[in-house]
Amino acid sequence: MPPAPPQLTRQLPVIKAFQHMLSSVLNHWRLVARFSLPWLALVAVTNIIDLKLQPDIAITPGEFKLNVFDIISLVVGVVASSSIAVSWHRLILIDEPMTAVPQFRIDKIVVTYIARSLLIVAICFVPALAIAVAAQLMPQGFVVIWLAVVLQLFVFATRMSISLPGLAIGNSQFKFHQAMEATRGNNLRVLGLLLLTFLSIIGLALFVEIIFTALSTLLPGWGLALALLISIPVQLVSILISTSLLTSLYGFYAEHRDF
Repeated sequence: MPPAPPQLTRQLPVIKAFQHMLSSVLNHWRLVARFSLPWLALVAVTNIIDLKLQPDIAITPGEFKLNVFDIISLVVGVVASSSIAVSWHRLILIDEPMTAVPQFRIDKIVVTYIARSLLIVAICFVPALAIAVAAQLMPQGFVVIWLAVVLQLFVFATRMSISLPGLAIGNSQFKFHQAMEATRGNNLRVLGLLLLTFLSIIGLALFVEIIFTALSTLLPGWGLALALLISIPVQLVSILISTSLLTSLYGFYAEHRDF
């Protein structure tokens, strides 16, 4: 019996994938908003408390120092975004009704999701940080090489992160190796989708900054309250866009769905 022909890697249609991401957010954000808003309000409050307390902590020039408020804000942000991401993956991929989701979801799936996300950070972004530090000691001609390596690490992180939606819906078989193998030969396509996603989030941030500046001018003295109110929907959209990136890629590569 002749051996089976090798399975070809699917080639990502970047524009269609980007359109699918945005349409998912536009069509389903209302379903997850009720669940997400309490989380994001908590994140906004901790961030603002952290910023208000920062001037009271003396840091000498050139010194980088984390304080307890930074750590609390970071932990709350990671838990909130992971909880929202798990619920979003399950909503889009297996149609889990949001009415079945507890208000502050921190279950075994969310904890495992956080652990795997931190592992990806350790594998890809810690080396990227080390390269960034080393690049400061290199001649300027090495900047292009440094940028190429860092971009490659971001692509690898994204490819490995495609395993996260599978973890969220109980597909324990689709791990790092399977995600990397399924996306083999798609580095430039994944990078293109990452750049489009990054530009969309930056565009959103600039639009919100214009609105915030205008409202701050019209309502002087309300800057903190405006920052709190505006940050909540911005965080929601940013999390949903980045999470939809992984959801769409998982559906395409792991479940062979078409856009």
